[in-house]
Amino acid sequence: MVFAEKVFERYFLGYLADNKISKPSRIEEVYASVYAEWKCKPSDDLGGDFPLGYIAGLYADGRFADYLVELCESKLKAGDISLEFIASLPADEKVGLLKTVFKKGGAASRLFAVSAAESETDPAFTEFLADIIFDHNEYERKITDAAFDALKTERTGLDSLILARTDGLRNIGDEELKEMLLDILSGYGGEIVKNAVTEGLLESGNVILYANLLGRCGDGGSAETLTEYARSKELTRAEFIEIRNAVERLGGELTEEF
Repeated sequence: MVFAEKVFERYFLGYLADNKISKPSRIEEVYASVYAEWKCKPSDDLGGDFPLGYIAGLYADGRFADYLVELCESKLKAGDISLEFIASLPADEKVGLLKTVFKKGGAASRLFAVSAAESETDPAFTEFLADIIFDHNEYERKITDAAFDALKTERTGLDSLILARTDGLRNIGDEELKEMLLDILSGYGGEIVKNAVTEGLLESGNVILYANLLGRCGDGGSAETLTEYARSKELTRAEFIEIRNAVERLGGELTEEF
């Protein structure tokens, strides 16, 4: 398969050589104009098509997902031409494409799909990323970490989606998944989330994580819970500091010193 990205790379390197451009700052300066010029010309290397037309043809033939997978797994990056075409797709087609790339490809393709979904706000992309978190045991850690990071920014409907899938946080498969979901949900707050985080603090032993999450939930009443916990437990200095920070974030004050 001919990669438009490689065709442009040759074109760009030829332009730099012809114009004797070697300084990094100058290369960066001319990139956008050279790319704009290239994509508006038919290319013999792409069968006489314009670059975007070539990519559109692959998509119309159902081959663009395979193109992206092969590109990613060949240690190449999807270039501006592919990203520009993806950006032009309606949300339902775009998420369908990324799901196909994720399913067909290896780690590099999956990371590309997650990265491409990260800035998208349509609920379909949120669901796609959440699916990866819920099935985290099936993927390499770097894949689930990328999806987790993408979901840490507030997304409309994400809290409702997680609560619905977990029966109000009563049915979570494993401790690692529980910690990820509560980390995400702590930014949304609410009684159900606060209660689950409080339970985690009291039962899990991961004091630093759950104290931080309880502070993020934003319920001022939790300052008392944290204060009582600090007074009744033998804590490490790191645990004590995290609890004190959470109490202060909630508007309280922990007067004890470690």
